[in-house]
Amino acid sequence: MKIKFLVINGSERTNGNTEFAINIAKEILMNVSKKYDVVFDVINLRELSVKSCNTCKDVENCNYRTEPCRQNDDIVKVYEKMKEADCLIYATPVHGFGMPSLMQSFIDRLGVGYLRFERPLTNKIGGIIAVGRRYAHSAVFTQLIQNFLLNRMIVVGSGFPVYLYGGKKGEIQNDIEGLDSLYRMVIRMFEFAVFIKLKKTNDGGIDKEILLNERDFIYSIKTTI
Repeated sequence: MKIKFLVINGSERTNGNTEFAINIAKEILMNVSKKYDVVFDVINLRELSVKSCNTCKDVENCNYRTEPCRQNDDIVKVYEKMKEADCLIYATPVHGFGMPSLMQSFIDRLGVGYLRFERPLTNKIGGIIAVGRRYAHSAVFTQLIQNFLLNRMIVVGSGFPVYLYGGKKGEIQNDIEGLDSLYRMVIRMFEFAVFIKLKKTNDGGIDKEILLNERDFIYSIKTTI
């Protein structure tokens, strides 16, 4: 059984706090998924060409189009990768009380330009990582949750949202409660992805070791990172 995770990294910075959080998420997943064929891919939007909406100057007709966005950039490559994934994580810093312009442009273009036609993300499992100094994590989280629901995705309950607090590089490693939420979210996403795959193939149930000992898993993973 193969489980595919895809992370969309909306940070413009290399090796910053958002990237640090993504690396922790990968460590968590690899520790709990040893019995399965798991793929963990990351797309860094800063490395791609992501044009803003309305570059084509056709905004009046945009909502009434019946074909994908005709702008020529890398959005379509990301879109194809997203369709192949079982689990999607949006990881973004909080800048100026909201998402950075790069992540906002990606959400705008992807949604209106591609996702609105056949809703190809239906039943994929979504997770959100919001990283910032102190304020507006909830505003970013709310916007992205609404985006998931609009696209008929599944958001699994895992306790508190993943809000990671830190300004300077590396500071989020001191946010123990935030990291605990990250552990729980990744594990729950993995559990549910396995559940869905098994339901489709009638192979049985989720690994009981994961289901019955979730808290033990979380704290055992902490000691390995």
